[in-house]
Amino acid sequence: MEMRLFCLFIRDLAFRWRGKAGDVSLSAFKGSAATAYSGLSDQPHGMAIEDVVEALSTSLRTGLTGEEAMRRLVYVGPNELPSGPKMTEWRRFLAQFGDTLVILLLVAGSVSGVLWYIEGASPLPYETVAILVIVTLNAAMGYFQQARAAKAVEALRKLSAPRATVIREGERQRVASNMLVPGDIISLEEGDRVPADARIAKAISLATGEATLTGESQPVEKNANPIEPDAALGDRRNMVFMGTSVLSGRACALVTATGLQTEAGRIADMLSSTRENATPLQLELDSVGRTIGWVVLLVAATLIIAILLTSEIDNLSKMFELFVFGVALAVAAVPEGLPAIVTAVLSLGVQRMAKKNAIVRRMSAVEALGSANVIASDKTGTLTKNEMTVRRIVTASGSIRLTGTGYQPMGECMLEPKPGVDAAELVAELNSVLTAAERANNARLHELNGD
Repeated sequence: MEMRLFCLFIRDLAFRWRGKAGDVSLSAFKGSAATAYSGLSDQPHGMAIEDVVEALSTSLRTGLTGEEAMRRLVYVGPNELPSGPKMTEWRRFLAQFGDTLVILLLVAGSVSGVLWYIEGASPLPYETVAILVIVTLNAAMGYFQQARAAKAVEALRKLSAPRATVIREGERQRVASNMLVPGDIISLEEGDRVPADARIAKAISLATGEATLTGESQPVEKNANPIEPDAALGDRRNMVFMGTSVLSGRACALVTATGLQTEAGRIADMLSSTRENATPLQLELDSVGRTIGWVVLLVAATLIIAILLTSEIDNLSKMFELFVFGVALAVAAVPEGLPAIVTAVLSLGVQRMAKKNAIVRRMSAVEALGSANVIASDKTGTLTKNEMTVRRIVTASGSIRLTGTGYQPMGECMLEPKPGVDAAELVAELNSVLTAAERANNARLHELNGD
């Protein structure tokens, strides 16, 4: 079976590569994901669930077959948002030489080396070697820092790779979320992250948190009833959306859109068109570099002209010596140590941030964070996890203060009984409350690699 799917995957991939649209067209794959995108993805919330199932040529009971799921995956691509073009290692290294000040140093070093070669006066071009060493060390420090940050981010991405419960060929399976396709039947339970945009088929006390998508901090109750086709995104109560979380209840849903076709994908597509602005430090260093460059050229040119007007330059040899003097003056005026000092200081800032569990991908961003005086943001679901923690339980006999946060099973129960009430009564009431809470939910807690 696996070999058959692999051969089918290679065949369809080859057809797409060669541009044979007829072999992977809508007529070849009835009910494929492209059908959903052409007539369903805009308004599946306004359709009855039976019509959605028919449009996607699937079954709520058995779902898709493995073969059909692979065909659709080949056609529509993986269910993931693009992370942008990956920078190759050599491009990352060359990018370290893009600052104006570094370019000025390279030009000065190159000119100094050429003049040394022409003159042949000293055994080694000490100035050229010193400049190239400083610039190379500066680029190496920046390169290794960015490479280490990129590896750390990639490791976090792999560690947090989500999985989804899907029904295929009548059986429940756990698959990577990026393998989902339109027409898949997914099962959602409390605590799950919704892996794709989906039309709810069945729901029991389902509520989701959509703060990451709509900014709504309160749980949104969901059901399977059709609604008006022109309903706003926040009012589509029969849909669940990629990236949101299930706060309570459970549901069976039909995937209608994946990847960039999801609501989250559309937001990501708009964000990808934004330009990346330079940090204040980069702007300042570029300004300093340009200023130094113009001043150096102006001073060197002024001195050369003054010497020409006041001295007798009557042969080519003296003219060449004058030019060498101007270049030497320009090279001496360039602050070779400034890029290295800036990089070293930023590296120290990055290391301090790393000790606080904050990964900085660009060293120049450290200065931008430090220069911020006021940060204004909507914290619910943006800076926080949009999760609540019980801090106090109140019963008839008193209250219990709880310590600990998050999912770590650590903390204490601090009893605060009412005057004249035995602590044993408060403990009995606490046990009753916790027993009811445990019976009323189907959440499960698993420890993986200490987390």
